[in-house]
Amino acid sequence: MAYTVLICDDELLERQVLKSIIENSNLPLKIVGEAKNGVEALEQSAKLKPDILL
Repeated sequence: MAYTVLICDDELLERQVLKSIIENSNLPLKIVGEAKNGVEALEQSAKLKPDILL
């Protein structure tokens, strides 16, 4: 079972780096979404119910 992850950062490059690290790791993680600010993160987290919010 993979843990679901929502990535939140206001910098696109930072989100891309985190996404790349997660995708290239052998960890049981699945990225379910990205947010560019706190408001968007809260909205998406209520909708997507991720296990982990970065």
